[in-house]
Amino acid sequence: YFDAAHYGSQSLKSFLLRSAKSGWFSNASADLLWLSISLAVCLFTAGFWITRKPRKMIGRALFFCIGIFPYLWCMPETFKYSLTVLAFPVAFLMSSSRLSRFDKFALLFGACTLSFSGLDLVGSWLFFAIQKASLPFFATVLLGISTFRQAWIFSTSKNWNAFFQDETLPSFENLPQVNASAGVPVSYLLAIPMIADDASSTGSLSTINELLSHIKGTDCIAVPYGNLIHEQHPLSLVFKRHGFEQFPAVARTRNEALQKAAALSRGEVLVALNLEQPPSLEFVQNALQKLGLSKDRIIRANRRLPQSRFRIPVKHLPLVYGRHRMGLAFNRWVRSMLGITLSDTHSGSWAMPRTIALRIFSSLKFSGFLFDLELSVFCQENRITEIELPVSLNLLSEKSPHRIFREFAIIFWGVPLLRSRKRDGLYKSYPMNHAITSDDWGLTPGVNLGILELARLGVVSRVSAMARGPFLTHHLSELKSIPGICLGIHFDLTYDRKDQKALHLLLRCIIPGRRREQTFHDATEDLKAQLHTLKQAGIQVSYLDGHHHIHLLPGLLRRLKPLLAEAGIVEVRLPFEASLLWQKPALWLLALSARRVFKQLDLRPLACTYPSLKELQDQPALRRRIGLDPTAEVIVHPAAVNDLEIYSIPDFYRADRVLEFRALRMLNISQVRDPQ
Repeated sequence: YFDAAHYGSQSLKSFLLRSAKSGWFSNASADLLWLSISLAVCLFTAGFWITRKPRKMIGRALFFCIGIFPYLWCMPETFKYSLTVLAFPVAFLMSSSRLSRFDKFALLFGACTLSFSGLDLVGSWLFFAIQKASLPFFATVLLGISTFRQAWIFSTSKNWNAFFQDETLPSFENLPQVNASAGVPVSYLLAIPMIADDASSTGSLSTINELLSHIKGTDCIAVPYGNLIHEQHPLSLVFKRHGFEQFPAVARTRNEALQKAAALSRGEVLVALNLEQPPSLEFVQNALQKLGLSKDRIIRANRRLPQSRFRIPVKHLPLVYGRHRMGLAFNRWVRSMLGITLSDTHSGSWAMPRTIALRIFSSLKFSGFLFDLELSVFCQENRITEIELPVSLNLLSEKSPHRIFREFAIIFWGVPLLRSRKRDGLYKSYPMNHAITSDDWGLTPGVNLGILELARLGVVSRVSAMARGPFLTHHLSELKSIPGICLGIHFDLTYDRKDQKALHLLLRCIIPGRRREQTFHDATEDLKAQLHTLKQAGIQVSYLDGHHHIHLLPGLLRRLKPLLAEAGIVEVRLPFEASLLWQKPALWLLALSARRVFKQLDLRPLACTYPSLKELQDQPALRRRIGLDPTAEVIVHPAAVNDLEIYSIPDFYRADRVLEFRALRMLNISQVRDPQ
């Protein structure tokens, strides 16, 4: 009776041993298979708990029930006395409002094999046949799968990427002045830490009071950051006593707060002071004196120089000493991985010229713990000198264990990533591309204003106008007055035409017959009308591209060639780029087939590139993408505000236009060089 292969036992091992007795495989293979499957089931269950977060009370109950099944399946022997715990998952499954046919079948199968198949009800022959055939085991398997499925439905994915990854540095909301206003030599940037459950966020209040008293009356911008921003926070009260009644902005991370403060500052030199570990006034004075000798360097506080001093409570000595030793080991690893020379990259206090600071805040990706490392890599690649000065600190508290663990996770994830990005050349200086083309002029006022501002900044040099756009003449005179601006036609056959989709046009152009000829005739008349509209608006068309690349329809360019020749247009967009093969394979195939047509018609294709949404959120990647070939046309679709829905514009690309606008606007700042 106690043999693990006995028909009364309904565990996975018992099922495998019964199968071995039937000659399917050996007992040794059954044991190995049992251990392997048991390990996989336990790891899968643990992974499910780690990566998913339950929703509602039923989700929490189902998460508890999940743990029952590895016990039932993976125990060496599981008898009917063990199966009573199935009452929990069965009860919660039956209370779910989202049962599928599979879930209902699992419950019915379990009722027939576990509940109704009693010896007194079905007789000895059927009862023992069910046991020997392992049907109760299969019933628990079905119930387990159903429970996992319902737990998935009543749960959401945990955002572990946000834990291990660093925050992304956002684009400037308001474009800062590149050149400082006269009479403001120094601006102080103060990022105020208001972080819940982290004692280190308050720093040393006495040192902060001393610093605020020293810089009172200067251009000082304070921006709070964290998840505990409120008026009664100890640091809020300190700043109120020094005249900071309102903060101009709030931020998620320290370096995002510094970026916002830099945009609002007016000084020729920007000084950032880390209020979590506030430096003494001596560092501020020495940094300004050192920076006054040259404007092409950054002065950074270094806590690991022999001359640096700490004031530490005795109770924190063991922890601070241990973390200091770990910091030294971390720095040696960082220097070997990234090739930088600094022995302290995370003091957080620095002074630098305004032009360099704005370049940094507009050229880096990360805003959290990796920002300081990325800053050093950027300086190294752009030959910006970093000078270290000793610093004296009052370290009255320590970071929380959660924060220390998160920073270690970011270190081991981020340093190899920065090494890879450095090897890929993301932090090198690239020339400004002079062929950035913005499409869709005339679509909405927000689109026009975004294109106009980028053109004034010198970022956009080519603008494609939609002749049928409802706002074609909106700010058009201002656009035409910009020196060097090149205007083209954004040829369109589908905008505001619900009966004419790009796919329908493609099919008509491929299938021979009367409808194909009619499509070509209508397209020719459309181009003639659109060229006439642009001419009346005073636009001298110098090139052609198509809305949704409609000009690449097979056979269309041959029919349009006489009109193009009459208008003097020889330059036509050919979006033949390797990345489009994976992003838009249909477009890539159309461009591939059109290459031969371009040669036959003596049309001049301009090599082009599409910045992806991921690159638009990563300034170093964006600058490299558009700077590798400064002559290639870069196709963008910016908008100052998202007003497409307001004007009922039938276009799926809406909110991301504002993201493009802000990312492209940063290119103008990242190209600034200090005049000295």
